[in-house]
Amino acid sequence: EGALIRDLQHHIVVLMKLMVFHDRLVRIQTILASDELDLDALVRELKTRRIWNAHEHPYWLALEVAGMIQIRPKQYAVAMEMIEGKIEGRTIQLNMGEGKTRV
Repeated sequence: EGALIRDLQHHIVVLMKLMVFHDRLVRIQTILASDELDLDALVRELKTRRIWNAHEHPYWLALEVAGMIQIRPKQYAVAMEMIEGKIEGRTIQLNMGEGKTRV
């Protein structure tokens, strides 16, 4: 029974990763179909890679699916600093274009 549950969880994570990938393809397609090509947005979208393990953070993956977003490496780094308590007494700043609006 435990193996069956783990197998099901694995397949759900894979499905959710595919959903995030689909959303990414839609964003790229939208950028390419625009009258004015936004090269910065296209490059940012193409460079974005998941650097965290979706099986270790399924709730983060659920956030990506629900929000139709992808957590960028910089956002992950900031989140991990906050979670691990490494920012005590410090301020963290995300600059323009680093993903504050939708997340």
